[in-house]
Amino acid sequence: MSVHARNSNQAKSSAFDLIPAGLYIAKIIKSKVCSSKIRLTFEIIVGPYAGRRLQKSLNPAATSFLAEMFFQAEIAELCRAVGVDIPKDYRDPAVYAAMHHTPLVIDVRCDERSTAGTIHNRIEGYMKKR
Repeated sequence: MSVHARNSNQAKSSAFDLIPAGLYIAKIIKSKVCSSKIRLTFEIIVGPYAGRRLQKSLNPAATSFLAEMFFQAEIAELCRAVGVDIPKDYRDPAVYAAMHHTPLVIDVRCDERSTAGTIHNRIEGYMKKR
């Protein structure tokens, strides 16, 4: 596993630069549970992109069985990465608060938005920090 680390020769990135695809050590710094979605804010804590934040929205109010399965699999992966039990109630804010500030590895990807033709970052997966 190759995790991006700081190179003293690299300049610090601006808040609007795209983060290159790769694995980054991060932590959840904020979570918000709404009626229709869960919004998690991650902050990269190591490397030239330290301090940069990425958001991930999860939809527990799935409209199909398949969407519900994807949601539960992603929550389970996130729980394993931060070492907390898989919750019985996904809407309980305490579940996500327990994940705050625990370092984990996030897999960041770059995707093109078809409607605008712009590229944006997306969190694809989570792993336990070794």
